[in-house]
Amino acid sequence: MLLFTTGGSSESFRPGGAFGSLSDFLFHIHRGMLEFVGFEVLDPVVTYGPARMTDQERATALHAVRESVALIVADSKLSV
Repeated sequence: MLLFTTGGSSESFRPGGAFGSLSDFLFHIHRGMLEFVGFEVLDPVVTYGPARMTDQERATALHAVRESVALIVADSKLSV
């Protein structure tokens, strides 16, 4: 699972946005790097534009990241 932040808003990373689709951007990383060497690729956890967030929005985003990681750890099919 890729876990990262962006400098742009979520609108910037959609089809037709300033940076195009995030899925298209990540395709080569997921397929060409991770799957190629045998990793099971999970959906990324993305926090868009944290520098522009309020403290409460950042706290909420961090909570969402923690929940995503906790779900992976709890999934008995995956070993972390």
